[in-house]
Parts: sequence; structure tokens; C-alpha cells
Amino acid sequence: MYAEHPTEYTFQTSPKGSHITYAKTPTGQAFKLPYIPDVFTTLFDPEVDKSIVEYLTLCTFFGQISLFFILEDAVRQSFFIYSFLFWRSLHHLGIGLLLRYQSRDHGLVRFLNERRWFSEGSAQHPFILSILRSKMGEDYSCEESPIEFNTWLLFRQLVDLVVVNDFFSYVCFALSFFRISSESTIFALALRWGIGVGLILFQLRIQINIHSSPENHSVYWGCFFFQSDKTPFSQPNSWASLFDTIGCVGYYGMTLITSSYTVLWGSLLAHVTQLLFILFVENPHTAREHRRKYPSPTDPSPQSHLGGQTVLVLDLFRSADIFVLLIVVYCAILTPIVATLSASALNWFLVVHCLAWKLFHSCGLGAILYLQRKRRFWINHFVAFGGGVRDAFENWSNIYQLSLSMAYVSVLIVALNGYTVPTEWSSSILLQHLLGLFLLFMHLWMAANAFELMGSYGWFYGDFFFDKSPEFAIHRLNVDADTFKGQAAALGLSILVNNCWMYSIVVVSLVANGIFILWIEGNPSVHPHPRSHSPSPFHTPSIQPPQNI
Repeated sequence: MYAEHPTEYTFQTSPKGSHITYAKTPTGQAFKLPYIPDVFTTLFDPEVDKSIVEYLTLCTFFGQISLFFILEDAVRQSFFIYSFLFWRSLHHLGIGLLLRYQSRDHGLVRFLNERRWFSEGSAQHPFILSILRSKMGEDYSCEESPIEFNTWLLFRQLVDLVVVNDFFSYVCFALSFFRISSESTIFALALRWGIGVGLILFQLRIQINIHSSPENHSVYWGCFFFQSDKTPFSQPNSWASLFDTIGCVGYYGMTLITSSYTVLWGSLLAHVTQLLFILFVENPHTAREHRRKYPSPTDPSPQSHLGGQTVLVLDLFRSADIFVLLIVVYCAILTPIVATLSASALNWFLVVHCLAWKLFHSCGLGAILYLQRKRRFWINHFVAFGGGVRDAFENWSNIYQLSLSMAYVSVLIVALNGYTVPTEWSSSILLQHLLGLFLLFMHLWMAANAFELMGSYGWFYGDFFFDKSPEFAIHRLNVDADTFKGQAAALGLSILVNNCWMYSIVVVSLVANGIFILWIEGNPSVHPHPRSHSPSPFHTPSIQPPQNI
């Protein structure tokens, strides 16, 4: 049977300055990662030997290009819509299911191990060997490499086939809808094409650099099969996840060039499927590996500081939740009463009310965190009256939850007061609503993702209250949706409403959050955790380098 993950890792990075990359299987076997040529060299360099899978990839690739020029306009558009949907489904649904199968129970490795595909004497061995050796150099031996690495190499061939065709099917789909409108001015065309081409070139540059890197195994989800010393899994970053990070920028660049709503919907579909892939495949694997590698049987977990309760879930048996609910209801009742004011006075009242909560949330609570870190101001107050650290943290959490809720509710009320339903839904109005709703969705997704990664402890700044921060607390600058990137909701509402009141709120919010980040999060004298709290399994001082590699 295939062995489970050990709870301790006894492996360290390669020597400093060395370009050799080491890896370790879940069974504890350490090995040196051989050089693997990037996908561009493998496919398009005529001097490199190719396997049957790579020839299949080239055939489908050139087949799509040929069909793009052969088919008539209407047929071409319909064909590449379905082609794009087919390859996109294989990319995120097909590969996603395989990775979940591998992550949960080492399914792919078990499957190939039970059928002995990599063992000499099996019927499949010569065919598998020809596929793997065509890609690898002289420093690779199928027989001596761990089965996890061999399985990943085979999986990588499938990924190249799917991802290359997924990308070019989208390009053909987008170009099939390309038209130059006679109503467009030269300036508008130049601006749109300039930004679009810039975004596409930016994405291509990033993707080429990533695939050309010696550590490109991370692009092919190598962490689902083994752990490398160069790319530890525990570096979550929601900003990177948002576009994956760069993976969707080119989609919107192509949308600008084609100026087609069909392409825009296709780009949004591609973006949403990417987010779903991260949510249901990559994030669960990261959390699962984190629990396996860093069990803490003796130290209390961060959640225990909160009494095991999930603070963001409304519970009417908790006094703090009733308090928040009453304040929100008060705000909802107060709005129609104040509506008797003139339009100008009402706008001023709601905007000032919103800005007051925004400034209190960023500057007021920021001052509390600053004094707590410098003087233990908050904890000392509760200790002086017979309380403890837990009492201080619970009360802080309740205040933070109230402030955050009111900051969101107040900006939503300003938006509802300024929004009017359009009488005519022109293309520009439709685009305005599409972008606004998309930014709202993005904010909700980032907030849910950030809370899932950080937990209640990280969300409520538990590391400012407890001296011994648990080693899996995650730095909020990397994942928190309440930094600059977290203003997507306010920006989305401002696009929907499209008035100066909402835009002023967005600007003030960005400035206030920027001050908070520089004053609290980015100040080493205040926040002594400038790096991720999550340690790498390969950078622990007690671990010795492997002697057998």
C-alpha cells in the first residue's frame, strides 16, 4: 500500500548558492529534481525529440489554426465557441478532478503503482518509457526516480496537451469575433488596442518566464506529488489567486482588442472557472497539506482562543451578534426617516456617516492595535479589572466585527440612495453593470478566501494579542481582503452608481487603508512579522541536509 504523509519532515534545502533543486516524496524519499525543458522548447524546438503526446499536442494546435482560416465566419465562430468550452472544461474540470483525486488519497500514484506501469516487464512500460525519456535529459532514470515523480511527469504531458490547446482555442475564439466598428475613432482604437496588446504581452512575458524557470514544476502542480525545496506550498496569496494572478489579464486584453461582448462573456467565464479551480482544488490541498505537516498536539490552536466559535457566522445566542444585528437594523430604519431631508442634505448625511465608519475602522482600530503592540494597552485594561487575555481578545473581536459590518452597510446605503435603474440598457450601461457586479463578486470571493486561509485568529489580528503566535498564522498583507485589493466592493458600487459621492468614498477608503498598512502592518517596530508566519518545511534549523543525494 502507498504510505501516508509523515508528520515530521527531515529534509532541508540544497546548499546556498546551488542551482540543484531537491525534492521529497510523501513517503520520505529525498531525490534530486532533474532538468526538465520548458513546454516551448519541447514543442517548438525541432532539435528536441518529441513523444507521441507532444505530436498530438502539435497536431491539435496546428489543426485549430488551420480551421480558423478555412471555416467561414459564422461556422468559425460557432466552432471555436464550443472548442473553447471543451478545452476550458478539460483544463479546470478534468485536471481539477485528477488533482483532487491525487490530493485526497494519492489516487494517481496509487492507480499507476497498482498497475505497475513504471515497472519493467509490464505491457505499458516501453510505451510509458518512450513518453518520459523524450522529454528528459541524461540525468533522468525512470527506474531510479520515485514513482511520484514519474507519475507527475506523465501528468505534466497531459497538462501541456490541455493547457496549450485551451489557450489557443480561446485566441481563435476571440479573433473569430474581431471586428472594427465604423463608429470608433482613431484615438479610441489606438487606446483600446494599446492597452489590450500591452496586457497580452505582459501575460506572455510572465508566462514565458515562469515556464522557463528551473523551478517550473510548481506551474504543473508538482506540490500535489512531492515537495520541493524551492517552492514550499505554504505561501498563499489571494492577490496572486485573483487573476491566478496574471493568467486572466490577457483575456481582458483580447476583449479590448476585439471589442466584442461575446468575447467579454467568454473571458469572464474563463476567469470564474479559474477562481472555482483555486477554491475547490488548490486551496483545499494547501489546507490539507498544512494540517499534515504542522500538527500541534500540545499548543492550543488559534481557534481555541475564540472558544471554538466561528465568529463570522450569525448566532443569536451570542450577545455580540445581537448587538451587531440591532445596529444594522437601526441603520436600515434610520435611512427612510432621514429620507425626509432634501436630496443634498441626505447625500451629505449618508456620505459623512459612511466616512465616519470607514475612518473609525481604519484609523480608530489601527490606533488600538498600535497601542496594543507597543504598550499592551488593550490587554492591560482587562487585566486591571480582573479579566484576561481571552476576555480582551473576545471584546476586541466583537468591536472589530461591528466596525467592519457597519463600514460595509454604510457604503451600501450610500450606493442604494444614489442608484437609479436605467430606462434604456445600452451597451455602455450593460458594460457598467457587468463590471460593477463582477467587482462585487470578486470582493466577496476574496473575503471568503482570506477568512478560510487565516481563520478567526488571523482575521481578528490575534498575533497582536498573544505573545506566542501559532506558526501557521498567515500574514494578512498577503491574503487579507481588507487591504488595497479589498476595495473592489466599494469600487464596484461606485461604477454601478457612477457619481462623485461614491468615488470620493473609494478614494478616502484607499487612503485610510494605505495609512493603516504603513502604520500597522508595514511598520516593523509595530508588526514584527514582515514575512509569512507559515514556515517552510525545508527551512527549519533542526533539519540536516540529506547525505544520500
